Formats: sequence, C-alpha cells, structure tokens
Amino acid sequence: FEARVRHAAGVCEAAGSRVAIVTHGGVFRTLLAHWLGLPMEAAWRFSVPNAAVATLKVTAGKGILTSLLPGQ
Repeated sequence: FEARVRHAAGVCEAAGSRVAIVTHGGVFRTLLAHWLGLPMEAAWRFSVPNAAVATLKVTAGKGILTSLLPGQ
C-alpha cells in the first residue's frame, strides 16, 4: 500500500504545479506523512474527516502543509 501511494505521489509531483487529488482517508493520511517527511506509522495520527481539504506546497518531494480544513 505504502509503495503504491509513494508511486502515486511521484506521478502527482510530475503532473504540474497545481494538482487536485481526490482520495480515501487512508491514502490521504499516507500522502500527508510522505510529503511531510514523517514515518508512515504517524499517518494514522491525523484526524481526517470526510471531505477534508488539505493544501500543501510540494517542492522536490518535500511538503509544507499550508491548510487542513474539515469537509463541508
């Protein structure tokens, strides 16, 4: 699972400067951990409600979380 998500992260990074990703919570958490440079076990420490929206700035595979908003 983690390897597939990391691969998808690389595809997203290569897609351009503005990318929207719509996914399930487990992938959402794993992407956050990946881009924030956290260990994968930390992914499950994020409380991500349904329809949450995260905004990240990713440069050279490293991310900065600029916002995490609950779903509407």
